[in-house]
Amino acid sequence: MRGLFLKHAFVYGLCTVCIQAGNFLLLPLYLRCLTPAEYGVLEILSRLSENIAALLMLNGFKQALFSFYQQANGNIQRQQIVATAYFLLICFLLFGVFLLNIFLEPMSQLLFSNIQQIDSSYNLLLLAIFIIFLEPFTLFPLTLLQARLQSGTYASILICQFLIRVTLCIFLVRVMQWGVVGILVSMALTNFLFGIFCTIYEFSNGLRSFSSSQLIGMLAFALPLVPGSFCFFILHHGDRFLLLQYRSLEEIGVYSLGYKLAMLIRTFSLEPLYMVWSSHLYTEIHNPDASQFFGRQFNRIISVYFLAGLSMTLFAPDIIYFLAGSAYLDAALYIGPLAIAYGFQSMATLMDSAFYITRSTYLKLPVTLLSTAIILLLYWLLIPIYGVPGAVAATLGGFFILFVVTYIITQRLFPVKYDWFRIVGMIILGISLSIIGIFLPIDLVGLFAKAALLMLALVAAWLLRLISTTDRQIVIEFCRSVLRLLWPHTKPISLSKLI
Repeated sequence: MRGLFLKHAFVYGLCTVCIQAGNFLLLPLYLRCLTPAEYGVLEILSRLSENIAALLMLNGFKQALFSFYQQANGNIQRQQIVATAYFLLICFLLFGVFLLNIFLEPMSQLLFSNIQQIDSSYNLLLLAIFIIFLEPFTLFPLTLLQARLQSGTYASILICQFLIRVTLCIFLVRVMQWGVVGILVSMALTNFLFGIFCTIYEFSNGLRSFSSSQLIGMLAFALPLVPGSFCFFILHHGDRFLLLQYRSLEEIGVYSLGYKLAMLIRTFSLEPLYMVWSSHLYTEIHNPDASQFFGRQFNRIISVYFLAGLSMTLFAPDIIYFLAGSAYLDAALYIGPLAIAYGFQSMATLMDSAFYITRSTYLKLPVTLLSTAIILLLYWLLIPIYGVPGAVAATLGGFFILFVVTYIITQRLFPVKYDWFRIVGMIILGISLSIIGIFLPIDLVGLFAKAALLMLALVAAWLLRLISTTDRQIVIEFCRSVLRLLWPHTKPISLSKLI
């Protein structure tokens, strides 16, 4: 059973990482073919359509479908749940169409009234929302495949969909020179084709009439998720819409690139490790030293995050120059503070385990609401005066409050012994070296100097004992294994003094 679980977890995790890496590889296409203003428009459209999806409870229905399907009794009830989920989806999409007929044009004028260089903003907005309306018809069947542990089929569909979207995008944006329209059309065509294919595939498994009791249950399940989804949108993307009223699209496009690169730190460090940790934390709570064990795991994951954050911050100017040229170079200035902000959010995410293991998830919503209210206040105070730097400062302040409030509440639910000396030491060390890296040039000499700073960070963390004795022993044993593999017949080298 454990081997089967690990197999499916590996397939899902590998598929997610590959898609994220592929999305990152599309960045050079976007940045080389779009001006900063056009990239800013693409960012606004993407974030707005995500918020509309949250308000229509599309993600909530997906979560309800997965949960109800997993707990169904027999195949007949499962077919009823699928039919009910699709019935709810169609109803809410029709309701969304009704609202859009009323509000779409005023929304377009409100968002893009100060834009002179971008034509047909109404049509762009309509196309972006159309993409979101199509997405559940692929997402629902994929959710059911995941519930049935059909990981191979799940991965095949997801990767094929991504590859076709990338091919269409390259053709329409690079060859046809369609710009933002080409990106949106490639997504719309892909969602349409795979939505039809996946829906037909799912309906071929059999379908029953929808159940009124299941319908009420799914609504009750999905409705409480809307405030959390809306708060998530404000915490991560709300600043872009306020910036739209006070700053140019060029500045928003540059800032959005910096934000995206900062989020990649979390994507490639915290998220893969958290996938593994979340599958083990429930079995560790009964250990006598659970408090210390959770603290050690927290330190290890956050250490990896800050190492990745330092790497991204140091090499960000070189990465941006390679991806987009000099037009987007200012984005590198925002990555360091945003990396710290996402570090606070990552720590809060790891602390959230206390809500889950004590089944106190009802306390999570007040924490999110408080953090959202504070970051909204910071947006209104700082963005009109300082623009993008104000947005960065507001994000940093909001995620710091999220971290502090989460720490206070979760320590009452499940006390964990955190080693704050080492965590704060890593943050200070990372900030110090990042500041030095700002003054290094974007050339071969600068690359070697930044690599040297990264090595210096590792050596300093070791000498200053920012790495625990247990972890130092793990590193030493790993080094011994590598040495034995490379030189099996040589005398073993004693590394114990390094502890």
